[in-house]
This record gives sequence, structure tokens and C-alpha cells, in this order.
Amino acid sequence: MRNAYTKWAASLLFMQVVTILCSGFFILRHFPVIHVANGAAALIIAIILLAVKKRWAPVIGIIYGLLFTVLTVPSLFISMFRNIDPEYNAMIEASNPFIGISFLSALIVFFIFLASLAGLLLNLERIPAPAAWFPVLKGSMAGAILMGLIISLYLQNH
Repeated sequence: MRNAYTKWAASLLFMQVVTILCSGFFILRHFPVIHVANGAAALIIAIILLAVKKRWAPVIGIIYGLLFTVLTVPSLFISMFRNIDPEYNAMIEASNPFIGISFLSALIVFFIFLASLAGLLLNLERIPAPAAWFPVLKGSMAGAILMGLIISLYLQNH
């Protein structure tokens, strides 16, 4: 069954594909294999979430969220907390646009997991319908994604 949470998870999956495309075309200027696999999986799962009207459909989003959280979040933390040589110019690292895209991708994947989990719980009638603040959360997430892409593109060009 499609509900507000499942539709949000599907829209976040489409945003993940857009983020991967922007990252590949404008920031990295190539597509690593893991990004291609991530984009293809996100696109297929988004279509499944929108097309399949079964109660179990959000489980696929949960599996995607868990898998890519395991793959994305550790590399983000490693890049954030690695030891830096004192002679190393930290501003190069701070202005690295890929760190912004990595953070954005990790955030999207985490929210895909949460939205899919909430969609499954709503389908199983374990939680009530979305609260009044839910549209604000969706809008703020879309704004954060757009802002992250703009900042990363700006850093790439300057």
C-alpha cells in the first residue's frame, strides 16, 4: 500500500539518483562502479515503491537504506576524522566538494531507511497517519538536498 511515507521514500530515491548524476557529471567527472550500482538500485526501488501496492513494498526501501548506510556512512566518517598532516593545507579538504556530496548522500540514504520503515509500520497499522509536521520535514529535506548540490557545484567551480 502506498502511503505518505512510502511516497516520500520514493521521492528521496529519485533525489539520490539526481545527486549521483550531478556528482558524476559535474563534481567527479566520472562514474565509479558503486555510484552506478547505487543509482540503478535507487531508480529501480523507487519505481517498485510507487508501482507495487502490497503492504510489504517498503521492505525493499529498508533493505536499500540498510545496505547503502553500511556502505556510505563509514566512508564519510573516515574522511571526516582522519588524521591530517600539520603541513597539509586543510582548506583544500574543507573546500572539497565531494565531502559535501558524501554527506548529502549519507543523509538521503538514512532518511530513505527511516521513511521506508515508517511506511511499513503504517501499512502494518502500528503507527498513525503522518503528523501535521510531516510536510515541513519533507520540504526541509528537499531544501537541504538542493542546497547541498548548489554548494558542492559552487565549490567545484571555484
